[in-house]
Amino acid sequence: MSASSTPRALFNLQKTNILLADADAMGQGIIGQMLMGFGARNIVRCSDVTETRRQLAAQSFDLVIMDPSSFGAEGYDIIPWMRREVPPPRAHVSVIVVTGHTEHARVGKLRDNGANFIVSKPLSAVVLLERLLWLSRENRPFIEAQSYAGPDRRWRDQPLPVGVEGRRQKDRDLAVQHRCGRRHEPGRHRHDHEYADGRGCPAMKVFYPKNALRAALASSEPLLANKALGRAETGLAGIKSECLAHLDKLLMELDRLPASGDDKRLGIRNAYDLARRMIGLGAVTGYPQIDQAARSMCDVADGVLNRAVIDWAPIRAHIDARKLMRHYDLPPVATGHMLASLDTLRVKFALSAEAGGPV
Repeated sequence: MSASSTPRALFNLQKTNILLADADAMGQGIIGQMLMGFGARNIVRCSDVTETRRQLAAQSFDLVIMDPSSFGAEGYDIIPWMRREVPPPRAHVSVIVVTGHTEHARVGKLRDNGANFIVSKPLSAVVLLERLLWLSRENRPFIEAQSYAGPDRRWRDQPLPVGVEGRRQKDRDLAVQHRCGRRHEPGRHRHDHEYADGRGCPAMKVFYPKNALRAALASSEPLLANKALGRAETGLAGIKSECLAHLDKLLMELDRLPASGDDKRLGIRNAYDLARRMIGLGAVTGYPQIDQAARSMCDVADGVLNRAVIDWAPIRAHIDARKLMRHYDLPPVATGHMLASLDTLRVKFALSAEAGGPV
């Protein structure tokens, strides 16, 4: 769904059952305001892993939105657990993962956890609406294999959902392929299949579960998407002062972190967590540059924690920069120079995604 066509779409979450899981109250509140603007009435909110798992096992949802990183290491196991252990069709629910930042060591786990979409914060109402529209129209098969359970990750081999403008010149009607190289016959990829052979390839099941989100939207009273976006923006404006107070609280907590002694490593770990929670608040409060600085600090902290010698200086530079951005009316040029300096530190201290180690 292109940005230009989104406002003309008909959309309403009125009858959609949604699970919203985020340990951070403000992060949960921001997404909740967007969903209510889109018409959602049935939102179950979870703030810890135990309650999230209990709700997923106890009832059916049409949509799950969660930030696994907010729950720590345990959060990354929720979706794989649901895909494997929760009885169908509840295990096949569409899942959007929203994350401010993911530690380098867990990037692969987040990618392979069985989510339908992974979206980075700060998350705008337009982006969330586009992803929901896409999810309601997609026809990706569901894969169950030894090492993975979730929607097919091979996007390039899938036709685009109806009504979605693709980047390819011609969207082909591709057959689903399993990883041993065998291909379905053309025209039969909508059927369920199981595969196994004697070449060491584990059995794999490919099938098309019901799109519960699509069914829920179809049963709701149509709402023009631009009206839904307007209501979402109004809701976000209503919590701006609350978000600003939370932003100031996080900045104060950052400023009090220990910079020396035995607690230095713990201080950087706490700095990472506070910066991650800060991402997204800037977009709501009118300080998008703080979101950029927070993301940069997460990269730096993640890299510093993987070094033998802990260096607090780049963390301190990020903390001071965000205080200046928040409390002083800096000209755009000064803000730009400050962000460029922080990016230089990020390049120096952050982990290399390709090398897998310190730069």
